[in-house]
Amino acid sequence: MIFSRKDISIRFFLLPTLFIYFLLGTKLINAQNYSHSIQLNWENAPRTYSQPVEGRNNINYPFFEGAAIAEQQPTLPYFIHKFPLNQPADIEAVLQNEIYAPLGFELAFADALTADIQPIASLNFFKKRPQAHIKFVPLRRNPLNNQIEKLISATLVVRTRPTNSRPNLNARNATVSKLAEGEIYKIAVQNTGIYKLDYNFLKNMGVDVDNINPQRLQILGNGGS
Repeated sequence: MIFSRKDISIRFFLLPTLFIYFLLGTKLINAQNYSHSIQLNWENAPRTYSQPVEGRNNINYPFFEGAAIAEQQPTLPYFIHKFPLNQPADIEAVLQNEIYAPLGFELAFADALTADIQPIASLNFFKKRPQAHIKFVPLRRNPLNNQIEKLISATLVVRTRPTNSRPNLNARNATVSKLAEGEIYKIAVQNTGIYKLDYNFLKNMGVDVDNINPQRLQILGNGGS
């Protein structure tokens, strides 16, 4: 599979639901307190999401280097951080030493943003090994002026407490799967057929198509109905 900066074309038989999946490298750490410095490089100008969302078209949204886009909120970028643990653990995550800056433009669907960013921490298993998964939208609503601000830098503090709980790895819906690792983009189509994902389509989804490694790109289907 060969990609160029000017034209990215992927042709395949598409089942009703597909996932674009990017692998991320990680390092093994112990189940203990852990801190990670965050420095977000935001793009100066907003991107435009051309697909309709709740009846609205051409929605401006912010984007930063390495951001992930969720299917449920395609105009809100997510920061995702993962790392292996040496044993299963209960996980809590908080942000400290945050520095914010004004977003600079009106943000659609910002009603869910609050004054404080609350990271979502969960325990996943990849190849039967425990893994911490932290995600959050690095945007907040300033409680003093009600304006939307973007996170520039912070310290992510993760606290872990060893636990004996383990998922049923033999269950049909076990979390040990290829979708438990990497950046995931979900695409739904109405009919089985041949579809093309081009450069502009992937870029509008928030994929950093100019810097991806095509050897680590996978397209997976759930079989549909």
